[in-house]
Amino acid sequence: MPNHVKRIIAKYIMNQYDLNPVINIRDNISCRGRYIPEQDKVILNGTLEVYDFVKTTIHEAKHVMDAMKYGRFNFEKKYNQAGTVAANCGNDPYVDNKWEIRAEKFAEREMKTKWKDLKNGISKEDKE
Repeated sequence: MPNHVKRIIAKYIMNQYDLNPVINIRDNISCRGRYIPEQDKVILNGTLEVYDFVKTTIHEAKHVMDAMKYGRFNFEKKYNQAGTVAANCGNDPYVDNKWEIRAEKFAEREMKTKWKDLKNGISKEDKE
C-alpha cells in the first residue's frame, strides 16, 4: 500500500479519536511509530503490514490523547520521568515505560473492540 494511502488511513484513525496531529509516514525509521509532543507530530513506519500499521497508529493516538490531557510539555516530562524510573529499577526505559505499556494496552483493547471488523477482514493475501 502506498504511503500516501497509509497517511490517509492514519488521519482517519486519529479523527475517530478527535485528534489532529501532523502525520508523517517514513520507510526509513527503526521503530513502528513515534509521537513527538513538542511538534504534535506522529511518525509511522510505512513498511508495516496493514494490521500492525493500524495498531501502531492507535498506540500513537493514545500518546496524543495523553499529551492533550496533561499538556504536551507536561506529558513529555512525565514520559521521560517514567523512562528514568524504569531504567533506575534495572528495566528498559522504553519497554517498561508505563506510558508505553498503557498505549499498547489501549491499542490492543481497541483492536479487539472498535476495530475488530478490520482484524477479522484482513486475510493472508492482504498482509502480503
